[in-house]
Amino acid sequence: EQKRARQSEEQQGVGKVQLALGELDEQDKRIQAHREKENTLRNTIEEGVLLEAEAKKEAQFMDRMLQDPDRVRRREEAQANLAEAKTVQDTMDQSERAARLQLDRAMLALREAEFAHRRVLEEAATAEET
Repeated sequence: EQKRARQSEEQQGVGKVQLALGELDEQDKRIQAHREKENTLRNTIEEGVLLEAEAKKEAQFMDRMLQDPDRVRRREEAQANLAEAKTVQDTMDQSERAARLQLDRAMLALREAEFAHRRVLEEAATAEET
């Protein structure tokens, strides 16, 4: 009977140890998950800091490019060339419109002359018949 009592105590002790080990395993898993989450967050923050620094460098480079005197000069030249090209195009458009107007007037004068000529021919033919 003492043996059974001892075995029962041992089993209870083993059960308690197993229960404690199970709880410790669960705590270890939670701690490990927390560490992984912390590492992930740390990596994300570090990546964000790196991305921010990279974006800042790129923005500074773009600012320097925008303020580069040679680039500013080329841009101004390009804008001047564009304005000149637009002026030339406008002048050509106006010349073309003027030429069309002159052509239209000449065509009208030609039609009027043809009409007058036909009238003269018709009057001459009518005069001969009489």
